[in-house]
Amino acid sequence: MLGNDAAHFTVSETAKIFKIDSFEKYENLVKNFPHAENDDYIDRERVATEFDSVHCTEDFCIPGWDCESTAWLNTDKLAFQKSISSEEIDL
Repeated sequence: MLGNDAAHFTVSETAKIFKIDSFEKYENLVKNFPHAENDDYIDRERVATEFDSVHCTEDFCIPGWDCESTAWLNTDKLAFQKSISSEEIDL
């Protein structure tokens, strides 16, 4: 169920987005940025040193994610535009 409001942001043209559209790309991310306590997970803080976000396409989702999503690690690459009521959102 949607809340009452959503937010519209624009993404900076300089944003570095790591796009995951295959298991191989996910494995590469885990291999290059393993979490110190569990190598099966990504160290988000380390990823944020090179990328502003991680985007899982509809073709492949990170385990535990259930749909196409973007995790923003450096929100300074986002510019708030406006609030949008749930009635304005075209699903």
